[in-house]
Amino acid sequence: MEEILLSFRVVFPMFILMALGYILKRTIHLTDATLKQINKMIFSIFLPVVLFKNIYTSDLLADVNPLLLIFGGLATCITFLILYFLMPHFVKNRSDAATMVQGIFRSNNVLFGLTIVGSIYPDSEVLGMVSLLAALTVFIYNTLVVFLFESYRDAKMNVIRVMAGVAKNPMVVGIFLGLLFLISGIKLPEMLMDVVSDVGGMATPLALIVLGGTFTFNGFARYRIKLIACALGKLIVIPAVVLPVAILIGFRGAELVSLMSLFSSPTAVASFTMSDQMGGNGELAALIIVVTSICSIFTIFFWTYLGNLYGVI
Repeated sequence: MEEILLSFRVVFPMFILMALGYILKRTIHLTDATLKQINKMIFSIFLPVVLFKNIYTSDLLADVNPLLLIFGGLATCITFLILYFLMPHFVKNRSDAATMVQGIFRSNNVLFGLTIVGSIYPDSEVLGMVSLLAALTVFIYNTLVVFLFESYRDAKMNVIRVMAGVAKNPMVVGIFLGLLFLISGIKLPEMLMDVVSDVGGMATPLALIVLGGTFTFNGFARYRIKLIACALGKLIVIPAVVLPVAILIGFRGAELVSLMSLFSSPTAVASFTMSDQMGGNGELAALIIVVTSICSIFTIFFWTYLGNLYGVI
């Protein structure tokens, strides 16, 4: 029961913000064009600033288990590659296929990871490592997602054009600048960091409000098969494959919980903005976030219960 309440506490504020967006769209008559402009601003400014801040403030000297980072990054990449090559065989619409690949492999780890691990192991030193794992996977997610949409959009797979699209993407620019400042040791003035924090802090709430504004109940019926497939793949199939492998390798306790939060969390909120701005299906992306977020309240409890039952967490 405690795990269900924990998941609910994480998910509930998201639904309040989405409901606010849904209400604002219908009370102050926000147009679809206005929502797209706000979404473009989130994509071009707010999310890149978040990525910059997350990487810039990472502690490379923290007590890190390299095997955890390698396993988390490698499992994420393998999951992506399998979905990347398989999805077009089952979903012929390339826009929908790219949106579904992102919806299944990209997790809301930044929001869920620290919350879940911190709740189960509040005094654990592994929290610093979870933050670094989150920063690593954010880098992997955004790089692979840009490649995904650029390559799916270009049916003939022009490698130069795809790579140019990846290099110019605001998300990748934010990641690159974060790494540059972190590795070089450049220190931003405290006043400037306050601005970076304030701008970055607007990203997720604003993205959820825009997501709620674009939400329609009709989409559930239209995309029900695709939504079921994404929810099962994201919350059941992937953790059912990845977590036993992690246990066999030897991960236990807080490290295993950090991997559980990475591979069983619902779809990342940022996936809606990425999909909407890069030629994907924004409506489907929004519905995937809603469905996986609701279902994760129960599936996270299920995985936590199994871990406790077998004494691995």
